Amino acid sequence: MLRGILVSAIFSRSIDLSTTSIDDRAAVTLMSTDVDAIIRATNEVLEMWANVLQIVMAIYLLSRQIGVAFVGPIIVSSLALIATVLCGPPSKKFMMVWIDKVQDRVPLLISPVVAFAFFAVGAIDSGESLQTTRMFSSLSLMILFGQPLFWMFEAVLDIMAAAGCFKRIENFLSTTSKAYGADGTVASSQQYDNGSRGSTARLSPHIPGIIELEDMVPGQHASSEPKGVQVENAGFKWSSEGAMVLKDVSLMVKPQELAIVVGSVASGKTTLLKGLLGEVPHITGKISIVRHRLSWCEQTPWLINDTVRKNIIGFSRYDEELYRIVMLACDLDKDRASLKDGDLTVIGSNGIALSGGQKQRVALARAIYSRPQLALFDDPFSGLDNHTARVVFDRIFSKGTGLLRKWGTTVILATQSINLLPYSDRVIVVKDGVIAEQGDFTSLNSTGSYVVSLDRHYDSEAGSSDDAGPGEASVEPRRDREARPRTPKPDQAQTEDKRRQRGDSAVYGFFLRAIGVPFAVGLLVSEIAWAFLSTFSSVWLNFWSKANSEHPKQRISYYLGIYTALQGLGVVSFGLILMLSQGQRQLFSLARALLRRGADGGIVLLDEATSSVDAETDALVQRVVREDFCGHTVVSVAHRLEAIVDFDRVVILEKGCVAEEGCPRELLARPGGSRFRELWDASRRAGRGV
Repeated sequence: MLRGILVSAIFSRSIDLSTTSIDDRAAVTLMSTDVDAIIRATNEVLEMWANVLQIVMAIYLLSRQIGVAFVGPIIVSSLALIATVLCGPPSKKFMMVWIDKVQDRVPLLISPVVAFAFFAVGAIDSGESLQTTRMFSSLSLMILFGQPLFWMFEAVLDIMAAAGCFKRIENFLSTTSKAYGADGTVASSQQYDNGSRGSTARLSPHIPGIIELEDMVPGQHASSEPKGVQVENAGFKWSSEGAMVLKDVSLMVKPQELAIVVGSVASGKTTLLKGLLGEVPHITGKISIVRHRLSWCEQTPWLINDTVRKNIIGFSRYDEELYRIVMLACDLDKDRASLKDGDLTVIGSNGIALSGGQKQRVALARAIYSRPQLALFDDPFSGLDNHTARVVFDRIFSKGTGLLRKWGTTVILATQSINLLPYSDRVIVVKDGVIAEQGDFTSLNSTGSYVVSLDRHYDSEAGSSDDAGPGEASVEPRRDREARPRTPKPDQAQTEDKRRQRGDSAVYGFFLRAIGVPFAVGLLVSEIAWAFLSTFSSVWLNFWSKANSEHPKQRISYYLGIYTALQGLGVVSFGLILMLSQGQRQLFSLARALLRRGADGGIVLLDEATSSVDAETDALVQRVVREDFCGHTVVSVAHRLEAIVDFDRVVILEKGCVAEEGCPRELLARPGGSRFRELWDASRRAGRGV
C-alpha cells in the first residue's frame, strides 16, 4: 500500500510539473530506487521489535548460564561497530565490502572467546567449572544475540537512508507547479461546466465529408462568454539561468478565433505555445487563458503502446458518433480500413506501426476528441502531404466546414505553411524573440513587411509553375531552378568529384556562413566544454579519493568546491546544446549526414528533411542535397513534391503497396495522366486554395 501511495503521488506530481522544472529521470529514480529504500526500511522497522525482544531474552538466558560474563559479547559487538565507523571513511570501495563482512564475522567468532574468558576468570574465585551442556547452550545464546543485534544496526542505517529518500520525495512534491505568473498564480477562465458543449456534431446526410452541428437543449449552454487568450508584456525563458527566449510578448486572441503563428526556424513559435501552456515559465508580464478544456498537439507526436482508438479517446468517455466524426475530420477513416484490426490495432511503442503522417493525425484526433474550448497546435501539418493537409485543414479549421470552428473553439496554430494565412482571423509573426507583427491577414498584407515578403515569395513560386505548360519546365518552382547548379563540363566534374572525395573545406565554410560564425563558435565551445567537464569530474573524484587516503579529512572544501563547479558547468553547457528547436535539430541531422558521407559515394536516406522548416530554409536544404550529395544515391521520403520533382525516379506508395514508379517528368507528361500527376495537381490546388 505504501509503495502504491508514493508512486501515485510522484506520478501525479510529475504530470503537473512543467518540462523545464523536472528531469524525466528524476521521477523514475524516485519511483524505483528511493521507494524501494523506503519499503525496505519500513519492513525492518516492523521487525525491529522482534529483534529487540530476541536480544533481551538472549542476554537474560546467557546471564543465567555464565553470570556476569554475558557482558563480553556486548563489549565485542560494540567495539566491532566502533571500528567499522572509524575505518569506513578512508576505506576504498572494495575495502568497504570487506569491512562489512568483518563486522558480521568478528562478533560471532570472538564473542564466545571473550565470554568464556570472562567466565574462566570468575570461575577462579567461585570454583565453578564450565560444563559441556552449559558451553553449547551459551554458544547458541550468543548466536541468538549476535544476529538480531547487527540486523538492528543495518536497520538503523536503512532508516537513515529512507529519511533521505523521504526528503528527496518531499522536495519533488513541493516543486512549483505550472504557473502563469511570476508569483505562481494562474489566471484562468472556467465558464463551462464539465457537461457537453452547447451543440453536438453529426455527419451531414446531404454532403459527404461535411460535418454539421445539431443544437442541444438551451439550458446546456454556458451562462457567460468564455475568454480567449490575452498576454501582456510577458517574457519567457526555458531555465532560470538561461537567457530570455521571448520578451515583451503582448497579444490577444478573441474567443472562437483562429490565430496562426508564423516565423522562421528557431524564432520562438514553440516556446510561445508552451509558454501559454505553462510548460515554459514566464518571468515577467501577465497571461490570461482558458484552462478548463484545453488541448495540445505537439510537433512530435506522443503515442502510447495501445490501440489507435485508445490513443485518440485517452481517458475520455467513448462516444461512437463523435469518434466517427473525428476520424473523418482527421482523414483517418481510410487508414482504419487498411489496418489489420482497424482502430483496435495495437500501434506499438510510440506508434512504431504507423507512418509519420498517421502518427501526426492520431495525435491531432486526440486533441480534437476532447472538444476543447482552447486548442494549441504546433505545426501539425509538417508530416502530411499537401493533399492530406488540405483535407484535414478544411475539415477541422476552415470557417465553412471546420469542426473546431463550428464548436466555437479558440485555436492557435503554429505552422510553416504560409498558404494558410488568408484563412485565419489573426496572424502572429514571431521574429528574433519578439512579436514582430500581428493582426488580420488583409491589414498585414498591406502594411506588414514580413507577411508581405512571405506572400510575394509564395506568389512567385505559384506563378513560375502555373504560367508555364505541363512540360518539363512547368513543374519546377523558381527556387528549384535557381538552386539547381548548371551541368558542369566533364573535366570540371572530375575535378570537383576529386575535391569532394578528399574533403572539401568549402562544406564547413558553407555551414559557418549559414548559421553565423558567433553561433558556430559558441556551439563548438559548448560541445567541447560539456565533453571535458562531464569526463573530468570523474577524474577529479579519483584525485580526491587518493588525496583523502594519504591525508584524511584535509582540504575537503577545496575538492568538493571544484567538483561542484565542474558538475554545474557541465549541466549549463549541456543545457545550451539541448535548447534547439525541431527545425534546428533537422538541420543538424542533415549536417551530420553531410560530414559523415563516404569518400567514394554511398547511400543517403532522408526522412522528410524539410518538414519543420520555413520556405527559405527549405530552398537552402534542397540546394545542399543537389550540390553536396552529388555522386551519392539519395533516397528521400517527402511530402513536398516540388522538392523531388527533379529526382531520377519517384516511387508512390499507397496502402502499403507500390502504386506507381518512374521518372517524375515522364509521369507528369504521360498521356492519359498518372497517379503522380494527380498528386501534383492536388498539391498545386492545395497551395493556391489553402
